Amino acid sequence: MNKKKIFFISDLHFGHANIINLCSRPFSSADEMNAALISNWNSAVGSSDTVYIVGDMFFTSQDPAPFLRELNGEKILITGNHDGACLKKHRAAYDFFSAVTPYLEINESCHPITLCHYPMLEWNKDRRHGSGKLGYLIYGHIHNNILPEYKILFMRGNALNAGADINGFTPVTFRELVRNNEEYRLSVFSSHDDRARFICGARCMQLSDADNVPLTKIIESLCSEEHDVEKATEFRLACAIRYGGFDIDSARRFFGEELSERALALSKEKLIESER
Repeated sequence: MNKKKIFFISDLHFGHANIINLCSRPFSSADEMNAALISNWNSAVGSSDTVYIVGDMFFTSQDPAPFLRELNGEKILITGNHDGACLKKHRAAYDFFSAVTPYLEINESCHPITLCHYPMLEWNKDRRHGSGKLGYLIYGHIHNNILPEYKILFMRGNALNAGADINGFTPVTFRELVRNNEEYRLSVFSSHDDRARFICGARCMQLSDADNVPLTKIIESLCSEEHDVEKATEFRLACAIRYGGFDIDSARRFFGEELSERALALSKEKLIESER
């Protein structure tokens, strides 16, 4: 008996011809795109699986039933800005979903997860406290855009973009979503410091929590250019707190004896200055 799987995706935009140009999608027409989205979906999703669609499944005035009828699995829609008009016009489309809601909180892969089409900078359990599991945000809306104002969002390693444009136009598991987002954001950051900060924050959360990889081994290579040990420690701690979802006490426990009182003090000062 196959184990039921959970998948995530957003911003499919069934029926939306112009999205091909707007997001540089590799399709020549809306019909080709629709067919590829259905094929990709059914290649990944089985009849007993569940897919959370994090908004903007449609962008069409046509009846979405022909698309929905072909898609495997249980479908739960977290509505986006383009779904409402289509659902209002074609009320029967609701029958293809087990739930339709603008916001949802679930647990998956032992993590609390907030599902919302619109990206946020704060959500339930988005910071690690003590031994509690870190909460993730799974969002959509921004597609594969990399506007400057998104930089702080990309630094949040536990905010994951479910957009079809960065996930191979295919529903993905939580682990696949984490990996795809990490690869995408690394391609966005050009400077060494930005890349290091993102990797540090993401790895602190994801690997130490999921795979029991020692943080010091993960992060040591990120600061290889920094020969001042105390300054490197300060940098790692600041990244873990600011971008990794750690509070001071949790970061200190994870790093162990490596954290000196001076490094803690310097990190606090650095974080306060960065917020000004």
